[in-house]
Amino acid sequence: MKKKVNKTLSAVAETLVTITLDGREVRARYREPVLDVTRRYDIYIPTLCHHDALEPAAACRLCVVEVVRNGRSKIVTACNFPVEEGLEIRTSTERVRRSRRMTIESLLARCGEVPEIQRLAREHGVERSRFTAQDDTCILCTLCTRVCDSYVTSAIATIERGAKKYIGTFGGDPPEECVACGACAEICPTDHIKVQREGSSYRIWDREFELSLCEVVADSCRACGACEAACPWSIPRVVLRKGAAAAAWIDPEICKACGVCLAACPADSIRQPRDLRRLPRPEGKAGGRLLVIACARSKLSSPLTPELPEGARVLELSCSGAASHAMLLAALAQGFDGVLVLGRHEASCRLDGAESQVKRVVQQVDELAGLVGLGAGRVAFRDPAAGSRGPAEEVHRFAKELSRSPLESALAEDAWDDSLDGALETLRWLSGRTELMPSGEAWLAAHGLPPARPGQPALLAAAVPYLDIALTEWLGADSLAGRLREALELLAAFGIEAGVAVGGFRAGEPRLIAHFPGSAFFSLCGGCGDRVEAAGGVVTPMAQLLAERGAELGLPARTLAVAAGPQEAQRMGLAGFDGDVVEVTTPAVQGMRLAITSEERRLIEARFLEAERAGAAVLLTSGPAQLVQYALACREGSWRQAHVRPLLATTIAAAGLAAKGQEQT
Repeated sequence: MKKKVNKTLSAVAETLVTITLDGREVRARYREPVLDVTRRYDIYIPTLCHHDALEPAAACRLCVVEVVRNGRSKIVTACNFPVEEGLEIRTSTERVRRSRRMTIESLLARCGEVPEIQRLAREHGVERSRFTAQDDTCILCTLCTRVCDSYVTSAIATIERGAKKYIGTFGGDPPEECVACGACAEICPTDHIKVQREGSSYRIWDREFELSLCEVVADSCRACGACEAACPWSIPRVVLRKGAAAAAWIDPEICKACGVCLAACPADSIRQPRDLRRLPRPEGKAGGRLLVIACARSKLSSPLTPELPEGARVLELSCSGAASHAMLLAALAQGFDGVLVLGRHEASCRLDGAESQVKRVVQQVDELAGLVGLGAGRVAFRDPAAGSRGPAEEVHRFAKELSRSPLESALAEDAWDDSLDGALETLRWLSGRTELMPSGEAWLAAHGLPPARPGQPALLAAAVPYLDIALTEWLGADSLAGRLREALELLAAFGIEAGVAVGGFRAGEPRLIAHFPGSAFFSLCGGCGDRVEAAGGVVTPMAQLLAERGAELGLPARTLAVAAGPQEAQRMGLAGFDGDVVEVTTPAVQGMRLAITSEERRLIEARFLEAERAGAAVLLTSGPAQLVQYALACREGSWRQAHVRPLLATTIAAAGLAAKGQEQT
């Protein structure tokens, strides 16, 4: 019955009516507020107390218009007056202008020093007020109390009545319910609500809060600029330190303490003094174990909050936008059936913009969960409806959508760290679980890559899909899916029609090979030896194939010089190609760790500089892991001393193949 009523109401709301707006006939939705109609038709009506996300209050009386119905006219407030068939609306009659000027005179007397009131006075030709002047800045628009009631904790309210009415806290004491979100100050049109910020101290409504500011561990910072890209306010800055390597720096005087940069840092080089990121243990029956990540604005930890589903656990962060890949994946690996990240009307928070990062992270982690076999739909971001019950209702709604996780055993509680390295380690652990069946069909389809079939040649994706999803923002043009596509093109040029096999992290895992019996296997990794035996299959590195048969392709001479380590040119697949290969002697940093030591960072920088000084434009890498390692060192926004680009041998060969095709054309 309830669904039927809601459907009927929706149909009524979509009914269109014809009205007259300033002399012309227009169409509008039945009972749509007049203000919404005038804005759609670009007719300006001043407001002070209106906000699209809040219920109209008609408190400021500035948005008045004249409406005519059945031959009778009256002055109404446009923000809450609904339209209906045949209504005539006049937005700028003398009667309307006189009413607005009277309101502005009153505001000018009350808050004559407020810039917004002075602007309105100039706009409407009000030079002075006939009313007794007062020394105030609050116009009692109630925007602050309404936003706190609708989206925060109801920490402030209107006190007293009539001429004595003011905005304040209960008993005049610092409000215990305040969570320092700054919504009231952000939304106030006259800057009446004062906020003081000194270092890590944030003061509002006579209550002081200690912010957990983000700090950079300079010695382990990669200077990659990922924190700059993630921060909505561009507060982190990669700078060259005197007598030391470049590193990010976060000004403690302006840091918002949201933790977004911490979640985004690939090297785990940003810290917050307070430990806010400890995961609770999953409890309750399988199928109902849900982790909810939210900020204090959601009030989920309050005893007054409606009861949450059995098995739901809450992790309260300084901002839900600080949830990281590692945190979400660890929650799934530790036995939670799903993770819900709650937003809370971002536009009214002093951390406006911080949620944009986590929306991408949630989407990526949900894709990764599907990739390892947990199934998509287990991680979601939701923005609850207004009101104190909104967040709890969203939790109940998501809990009903969850199914039991197929994971039979759980990752140890302390077996994860909050970094991208930690995220990749959790993915390695998940990809090795025998009860999970990795499924890369969706990822392959999204990138236009053909899936491998039993008995046919297969290119092993290994860790490539995981890295491509988790690091997509940081890799940019170095998308790893593109590297697989290049390898397939080269195999086709050798007469080998292959598909891509998505499975575990390591090429050569028996459970992966077993899925493709009778196949010939190829790998992008060039540093895994000449041949890798695995479960009766033989994995041939693409670099080895290029080294052995590269001359068959008849590629044109390269126009760019390629830098490679001693004896790497042949081992990495450059034999048989015309062009310059210059040797670099600086040792290469191996492995997939994104958190590197200062010595390893110096080696990477020295290797790039040596390659550039030798006249090379390209530095050869041994496989996807090293490509990612080096791509982060020279990504857009990083502090670079050299402009050499890291590439795989397959990319160089594929570029030659494309050039050959153009020449033939």
